[in-house]
Amino acid sequence: MNKRTISSLILGATITLAASSATAAPSIVTHIDISHTPEINLVNALVGGNSAIKEITYASFTSALPYHTAGITPDGYVTMSTGAAIAHATSNPYTQNFPEQGQNSYVQYHNQAGGSYAPLAALLTLPNGSPLPVDNTRDANVLTFSFTLNDPTIDTITTSFFFATDETYKQSTWGDPWQRINQDVFAFWVDGVNYALLPNGSIVTAKTALDYYIDGSDYCYNSRTEEITITALLDPSRDVHTITIAIADALTYIPEDANKALYDSAIFFGKGGMTFTASAVPEPETYAMMLAGLAMVGAVARRRRKNA
Repeated sequence: MNKRTISSLILGATITLAASSATAAPSIVTHIDISHTPEINLVNALVGGNSAIKEITYASFTSALPYHTAGITPDGYVTMSTGAAIAHATSNPYTQNFPEQGQNSYVQYHNQAGGSYAPLAALLTLPNGSPLPVDNTRDANVLTFSFTLNDPTIDTITTSFFFATDETYKQSTWGDPWQRINQDVFAFWVDGVNYALLPNGSIVTAKTALDYYIDGSDYCYNSRTEEITITALLDPSRDVHTITIAIADALTYIPEDANKALYDSAIFFGKGGMTFTASAVPEPETYAMMLAGLAMVGAVARRRRKNA
């Protein structure tokens, strides 16, 4: 399939959202729209129809369970999960297998979902400070797409996300070992730089987000963060830009009790799509004022040297 065909498929695809609401999130998410071509639906939800985009040159979605781990919520969020997104949709028949909050798709799907992802492993370390082995990331869920822009002065992308997890479900009984074991991790790379950060500047994991959790039951998870803004800078040396979004289970070591790792996390982001902007360029009058100011500073400096 050539690049133009991929672009046409993505930008021309229609996403059907059930009971869309552009103004407010529902009290609880009751449906997640999934697709047999998730890269089309996900990219379309993020940038489809955006006048800043000239062409989508590449798009791919990687997951051992591509039909279950990602989709679109009724209120317009793109969701990607380390388990199965549909298992958290309360109206979905799959949910009857997981009636208790926190008991979710990981139990059913983990043995199938394997899938390590080296770039996410590279963000984490073991408790002793050594690098996290690549195969300690599991159930990786990765969306990548590349694009060109109509306006070469565009240099900034703005979007937002919140991180949701069931790994807080037994935190009180697991204690400190829980904090060292479970590190489900999320990243949002733009031209190779990860811009998914918490307000304190740390990367986003089930552990680092502990201080930011609120009740996540409105999106069918035990806990979630408030919505956090991402402001990403495009690499000016590139004509083709690339965004990679990934989430995975990541264990800092294999626990004695494997059941401590049987809980999923998810990311919800891009409601309303991504915003592309150009840095403000000074008007000619502003340049004139700047030059006049510099000339005045220079004149004062020359006068001081002359009088010294």
